[in-house]
Amino acid sequence: HGQIISQPYLQMTIDLMLQCGFLIEQTETSIRVQPYIPTKSMEVAIEKDWSAASYWYSMVALSHDAKIALSGLRLLSIQGDVHCAEIFKEFGVETVETDSGIRLEKTQVKLTDLFIDCIKTPDLFQTYAVTAAALKLNVHFSGLQSLRLKETDRIWAVCSELSKMGVEFTHPAPHEVSINAQNSRFDQSYSIETYEDHRMAMAFAPLVLKLPNIAIKHPNVVEKSYPTFWSDIQKVL
Repeated sequence: HGQIISQPYLQMTIDLMLQCGFLIEQTETSIRVQPYIPTKSMEVAIEKDWSAASYWYSMVALSHDAKIALSGLRLLSIQGDVHCAEIFKEFGVETVETDSGIRLEKTQVKLTDLFIDCIKTPDLFQTYAVTAAALKLNVHFSGLQSLRLKETDRIWAVCSELSKMGVEFTHPAPHEVSINAQNSRFDQSYSIETYEDHRMAMAFAPLVLKLPNIAIKHPNVVEKSYPTFWSDIQKVL
């Protein structure tokens, strides 16, 4: 009952189960999986992770003039977080499909005031918020119902860390946050708490392009979803 949140994650699971031969009955309010015994082995292609790709979009957005190639990703994806390609157009990043994946290219920021609904893609909130703050944009976020129940209270954690840089926040309605970054400051050294949350570490990492002396506490939290994150970052800096 009630509103379904993170719906693309449910659909992605269903799509993969269908590929494996499961019989699934799906309505607007229910999902029923029939008993199933596999009769033969099969191979299923697993896509590269669009959630992880969002941090590279942020790196390009905060750069002066960067191009980054990401192999194994396609804009036609079953992952909901592919939506970041559309949002990052507003942050000044163009996505070009190539034979091996995609290429991210720095362009111009299109808007100074954005409205982003995260109800289907909550794992992207931190990346969007940090990128917007670094670009000194104003963003209104909605659809944040699940974010207080993640590895940490992600709304509180993001607000706490970005407020160190002078970013201002208001909460105009339940599950909504507005960011005003017009007076944000990136002229000091900052230490970022990660609150045992891998996405806090990765979302704030691109700020190194604005703050060379930024420190990310407990960087090993990225082991949960992207163990090679820091070594990959070192390859491009």
